[in-house]
Amino acid sequence: MVELSKLMLYLEIMFNPDHIKKNFTIFRHFPELIFVDNASTTQKPQVVIEAIKESYEKYNANIHRAVYDLGIHADENFKNTKKAILQYYNLEQLNYEIVFTAGTTDGINKIARGLEQEISEGDNIVVSEMEHHSNFLPWQELCIRRNATLRIIPITDSGELDLTCIDELIDDKTKIVSIVHISNTLGTINDIQKISKSAKNVSAHFFIDAAQSAALYKDSFANINATAIVFSGHKIFGPSGIGVIIGKSSFFSDLYPFNYGGGMVLEANKNMSIYKKDISKHEAGTPPLAQIAGLLETFHYLSAIDHKAAQNHLKQLAKIFRAKMNGLGIKCMGSPKEFSGIVSVDFGTIHPHDVATYLNSKNIAVRAGHHCTQLIMKKYDIPASVRFSFSIYNTEKDVEQIIQAIHEMRKYFA
Repeated sequence: MVELSKLMLYLEIMFNPDHIKKNFTIFRHFPELIFVDNASTTQKPQVVIEAIKESYEKYNANIHRAVYDLGIHADENFKNTKKAILQYYNLEQLNYEIVFTAGTTDGINKIARGLEQEISEGDNIVVSEMEHHSNFLPWQELCIRRNATLRIIPITDSGELDLTCIDELIDDKTKIVSIVHISNTLGTINDIQKISKSAKNVSAHFFIDAAQSAALYKDSFANINATAIVFSGHKIFGPSGIGVIIGKSSFFSDLYPFNYGGGMVLEANKNMSIYKKDISKHEAGTPPLAQIAGLLETFHYLSAIDHKAAQNHLKQLAKIFRAKMNGLGIKCMGSPKEFSGIVSVDFGTIHPHDVATYLNSKNIAVRAGHHCTQLIMKKYDIPASVRFSFSIYNTEKDVEQIIQAIHEMRKYFA
């Protein structure tokens, strides 16, 4: 149950980035910080930090089978967090269940391992050229192990998926389609509904990498009928070290266990053991309970935000930033019609790490590199870029300061 003081804080949150920024302790410690590395990780509101601390101080106990009060509270918190997540995405009535993981990468790898026996020689798995390595390499390796084919939806020059070839790529031998919702490099918002329909037409599993969309695009999933949706806590203003797989109950029921140990076995025998049939067969070992407490508070916090306003705000910041960069004659990667607050930039002869280092001297935090999307870098024929990823606590003033710093940087490296 959320304390009254916390509830009052939630009710005060209108979509005002300056006000929202006050909820994040790190900006009190570093008031000059302009943090635009949010595609990598987000900052944490004070209520989330307090929930984790409180979990250790007041409620520390393991889940399952405890009959003492602390253990019962831990069980309730575990269940309530799952319930809050399903409610947040309007999925509680659609036969979905939740398994906690260590993050998006861990979640996708677990699914790939669990599905291995379903993939045979001659089958194919479809991903895109836009994928983060965490949604590319597990499927590539699965195809190698099972003599299957990995098919890749290409990117257009504008940084969008070329869906004109989707009916050729997804056919009756397609077993899995796994697609990023929002590109962590280009900011492109993909048409997951259209791709989902093509996958379901051939009875293929459809998985969504929602690492960049899970926080603020909560209404995107209820009508998609995805097999599973995967994301991380640390990218949605929540704790690190925890992730979520939201999957169809039937999918989890059929999925072979991917981890083995305590809590998931019905009967252990010397020759062959019998595993549970319910969701607990995918929950071996002790889950990260303090992070789960923090995640519950994260979803309480997210529930108070005007998501449409937040989406429009991020898009507006990216639009202003792109326009000003174009005015400086600096190339932004891609020009998608539907985009979020993520923009990657090619600074030409100035090395991305030199750009990032200079901006750091101006208290601007950005990410330089290939962003775990080397296929995108190869598409644009560059080794790396500088990524600016905006969030709910960024403002137009931040954009102005970034542009001014870039203007000064170009003179410095001239």
